[in-house]
Amino acid sequence: MAKFRGSKGAVALGGIVRGNPLVNGARPQGATTANIDGASLSGVILKGDTFTVAGHGQVYTITQDVLITGNAAAIEFTPGIVPGAGWADNAAITFTSNAVAQVRAWEATPSRPIIDATCMGDPARRVDLDEPMFTASVTALFDYGDARHAKIIDEVRQNNDIGELGLILTAAANKEFYGHAAAATAAVRAQRGAHVEVVFTFEGDGALALNW
Repeated sequence: MAKFRGSKGAVALGGIVRGNPLVNGARPQGATTANIDGASLSGVILKGDTFTVAGHGQVYTITQDVLITGNAAAIEFTPGIVPGAGWADNAAITFTSNAVAQVRAWEATPSRPIIDATCMGDPARRVDLDEPMFTASVTALFDYGDARHAKIIDEVRQNNDIGELGLILTAAANKEFYGHAAAATAAVRAQRGAHVEVVFTFEGDGALALNW
């Protein structure tokens, strides 16, 4: 894990899961879906994140992005639960820690684009609201001494696709927006030693979730 933590939030190279996730309802061998819950559970689980379940050595990989809302989430994973290793209700789940960068400043704009539904002969313009989305600008401080942070900085410098990142944007104590988003642009704005400041603009699919 990186040594920096931001008072204004976090950008994760993968998902961010906070709280103590538990299996919600026993699951049989072969299952590839499960519900999780837990006290004070929140965050973002991204495709490619990995986890283990208490008492079992198998590492499972998330196959679908999900936001944790209301202290619960439904997850999809691979491989199926290994033979003879069904999960008990309330078994503890441990997600692999992802490198987390410090957010120094951010702004976000939730929106629903307008679809022009006007047809010939309509007496007035008709519009529908498209699906929720958001745009965001995030300034994050990375640690080039962290191998995973170094990878993302190198990808930015080479103008490569960095994929989706997990976002937690802090408005005030215990008041946050969170979600996952694709970086539309990313620029290294400053560097001092191992400290590298990157400015992202994001476009997110779906609504920003609230932890309020």
